[in-house]
Amino acid sequence: MRCGCPVPGPPKEKGPMSNRPLNAQILCSDMPPISCASEGVSCSIDSIRVKWTYPAFFSDPAGNLVDSCEHVYKRLCDPDNVMLSVMLSKRSYKIGTYAFCITLRDDSDHSATVLIGRYGPNQREPYPEAVLDVNPAKCDSSLVSFIVRSLSLGSDSPPSVVRYDLAIDLPLPRDQVYLLPENGRHYCKIVNSDHAMTEYIGRRQHHGYIKLYDKTAEASLDRIVTRLELTIDFDHEIPRFIPNVVIYDNGVLDDDPVLVQCMILHPDLIPLVKSRVSRNTWSSYKKLLAERQVVGWSFEPEFYEHVCAMVLNFFSWLSVYGLF
Repeated sequence: MRCGCPVPGPPKEKGPMSNRPLNAQILCSDMPPISCASEGVSCSIDSIRVKWTYPAFFSDPAGNLVDSCEHVYKRLCDPDNVMLSVMLSKRSYKIGTYAFCITLRDDSDHSATVLIGRYGPNQREPYPEAVLDVNPAKCDSSLVSFIVRSLSLGSDSPPSVVRYDLAIDLPLPRDQVYLLPENGRHYCKIVNSDHAMTEYIGRRQHHGYIKLYDKTAEASLDRIVTRLELTIDFDHEIPRFIPNVVIYDNGVLDDDPVLVQCMILHPDLIPLVKSRVSRNTWSSYKKLLAERQVVGWSFEPEFYEHVCAMVLNFFSWLSVYGLF
C-alpha cells in the first residue's frame, strides 16, 4: 500500500478568489485522528510539508509588477491580521535555504511555519514558491485552513504535499534502544552534556531519514518514551525498513562467546561483528542472540495498514482545501 493518495483526476473548477480580508476566520471540520497505537507503541504524523508555486511577478492594484515572494510575504504579515502574531526571519543567499521564514501563531498558541522563496544553484533570485511546515498536533484546523487559503491566492498550480514525518513512540528507556548503522547510508551519533544520545541515519529532510532520540528528556514527559522519527516522501510507501525493537537478557553471559556478549551489551556492534565473521559463525551467533531475546516488537502488517489508513485519512482531510 502506498501512503500517498491515488493519482488525482482532472483539476476541479474553482470560482474567483475572494478579496475579503485574510483575517476572516475560515470554518472547517476538525482534523481526523493523527495517531494510533498497538501494544504500547504509538504512531503519529509529526510534521507535514506542503508546497505552492507562483508566477515570477504579481500585478498590484496600480498595474505595477511586484515580486511574488515579497507579495506573499507581505500578505501573510499583514498588520491588520489581528488573529495572528508573526515572527519573521530573513536569510541571505544560500543554496537550498529560503529567503523568508515566517512563524504564525494564533491566540491559542497554535503555530505553523511558512518558508517563502527557495534559493537554487546559480540563481541569486529565489524561486517563487512557498512551503507550509506544520505539526498537526500543534496546530488546529482553523489555523491550517487560514494559511492554506492565504497561500493559495495567486498560486499558478495546485499545491502538493512534499513529505511528512512519522513518529513512532516506544515505551522504552533511551539507553535500551540502538539505531544500527546500515551499509552505504550516512550514520551520525550525538551525545550532549547530559549524556542524552541522538542517532541519525540518512540525510536530513530526505526520504528515509531516521532519527532516534529521548523524547522523555526532550519534552520533559512524566513517562518513558524513546521516539523514532521517519521522514517519508509523499509519493513513497511507508518504509518497510522500520526496525524491529529487541531487548536481550544480559543476566547470565558467562557461557556465551565473547563477541555474542559484546553484541548483547552493545547492540550497535551487531553490524560490525556480522561483517567480520564467517557466514557459519554468524549463523551460530544469530541463533544465540535469538535465544537471549526476551522482549520484541515489530511493525506487524495489521498495524502497518492501520497507520497507512491514518495517513490517508489526514491527507484526504487536507484535500478539502485543494491540496491534491
